[in-house]
Amino acid sequence: MTVARAEPADGQGRDRDARRALLRVFRDYAGSRLWGTAALVFAAAILEGVGVLLLVPLISLVLGDAAGAVAAGRAGEIAAGIFSALGVQSKEGQLALGLGVFLAVVGLRAIVDLARARSMTSLALGFVVALRAHFFGAIAEAPWGAVAGLDREAAGHSLSVDLSRAEGFVWAFWTALLAAGSLAVYGVIAMAVSPAMTAVALAVGGALFLALRPLRRRAARLGTQMSGEDAGFYGQTGRFLAGLKPARAHRLSREHVARSLASARRVADRAGALQMDLARSGIVVQTAVAVTAVVIVLSGVMLADAGAETLIAMLLVLVRIMRPFQTLQHALQNIASSAASYQAADDRLRAAVASAPSEPAVSPRAVDRAPGLRLVNASASAGGVRILDGVSCQVPAGRVTLIAGFSGAGKTTLCDLLAGLLVPEDGDFEIDGQRADAALRAGLAEALAYVGQEPFLVEPTLRENLGWGARGADDAAMRAALAAVGAGGLVAWDAGGLDMPVGVEATRFSGGERQRLRLARAILRAPRLMVLDEATNALDAAAESDVLSGLRRELPDATIVIVSHRPAALAIADHVVWLEAGRVVEEGASSALRADPSSRTANWWRSASSAG
Repeated sequence: MTVARAEPADGQGRDRDARRALLRVFRDYAGSRLWGTAALVFAAAILEGVGVLLLVPLISLVLGDAAGAVAAGRAGEIAAGIFSALGVQSKEGQLALGLGVFLAVVGLRAIVDLARARSMTSLALGFVVALRAHFFGAIAEAPWGAVAGLDREAAGHSLSVDLSRAEGFVWAFWTALLAAGSLAVYGVIAMAVSPAMTAVALAVGGALFLALRPLRRRAARLGTQMSGEDAGFYGQTGRFLAGLKPARAHRLSREHVARSLASARRVADRAGALQMDLARSGIVVQTAVAVTAVVIVLSGVMLADAGAETLIAMLLVLVRIMRPFQTLQHALQNIASSAASYQAADDRLRAAVASAPSEPAVSPRAVDRAPGLRLVNASASAGGVRILDGVSCQVPAGRVTLIAGFSGAGKTTLCDLLAGLLVPEDGDFEIDGQRADAALRAGLAEALAYVGQEPFLVEPTLRENLGWGARGADDAAMRAALAAVGAGGLVAWDAGGLDMPVGVEATRFSGGERQRLRLARAILRAPRLMVLDEATNALDAAAESDVLSGLRRELPDATIVIVSHRPAALAIADHVVWLEAGRVVEEGASSALRADPSSRTANWWRSASSAG
């Protein structure tokens, strides 16, 4: 799915381009279904108009006699001709036939409306899913350096709230199309009843449409502003929950609530302004219709010398026109707001993922044994900030390497380089002595198990979690992997066994249990390289030691990279890389560094061991 985008513009031009861009995206997605649904929309409008048109001679029949249908203008003449051709001369017969046809038209319109609603719903909901699929795919395929620099709160808002507004755009588009079709049909009916009075109504309606243009333009601006305000509010919710505990502890709950509500108030102000604009346009339309009705009656009596039936028919049409006219105005305001909001989200995400060059798809070059890794004068940045600068280090094949250092030293970025997720901006990354090109990094990915800091689990069952990315693991292998990380008891206490539900975001498990599950899942990949970035920080010291020992027993030949602040990791490490401020300041065999009392590793080992 290709997302079209508008060229940059200012003010009104940008608003117009945003609407056109989103409409092109929708047209490309819908394909031939767009025209089929549009045909149903216009068919419904035509049938509605036919129903109203049938009322014109019926009113004449009720007010007069059979011959009086002619008094209802052109519509009455057509009806009279049909009655004559069918040989229906009596008033009662004509009324019965007219009412029967009217009910048939109403029934046919109900069938068309149902088909239209089904098609519109399918396209609207499917379009939102397709947009998410496009953006998810674009982010998933973007270079990791660009993805790692994303503002996750803003991106989360764009991928949820802003893209959901695209659904509102589709509904507003269909609504505008239906309203426009209804107005066209009613215009034809009005012309059939009285061309003179129709000309008056068209003049008033055109002037009213132009008068409401500023409200439509304002809706576009509000849509852009709401996207930005909502993005802040989306993140504010998470920040509120994160800060609630310290706020309660410090007896600052009221101040915390007041500060957190600032974004909510701004969002409410924008939404309220849009709703008030919709209300204003509705009031203007209602007032204008009332004025138009007076003008039509006066013009009909004074200029057209219209009969009572014609005036009643025109007023009936005018009353029916009010609803689609008001609906059209509201729909155009919603289209402007939704398109502007979507364009803001599109610009935000494109700017984020376009910050690093992409690589062509390649066939992986297999890494068929535990790899040795080496960085030579490698540098890396995130969000425009240099994190690692001229780093040189190695990870011996088949050994356990500990990456140590204080918070903010660049350990996670170093892990991303060693896992092949990031490409060094300067310098080289080597795998078993070969420069790691795209094909070799792709092969490394297939040999890799990466467990990061975030507690990522999938729904709905434990079995699906353990099997995610695993290579055909059976029940026995899953139970063995759970046992290796001390999580065997998680299966025993639930009647569902491996098919037990994990719940939304796996909240039924503690933080330590979630980490054990992710480690068991990593074992089941049978990796030749395992990278653990703070993957055991939710466990106590004794549990961490047991889990790391279990991992080493299950993967005795794998190359393992560990980021940890605990002595248990240093206890099983063969090699240590110490980072400070994005540079390697100490590296060597773990045993040698611990034996050197002047080394950072030895000092850390002593202080951590005494603290434990």
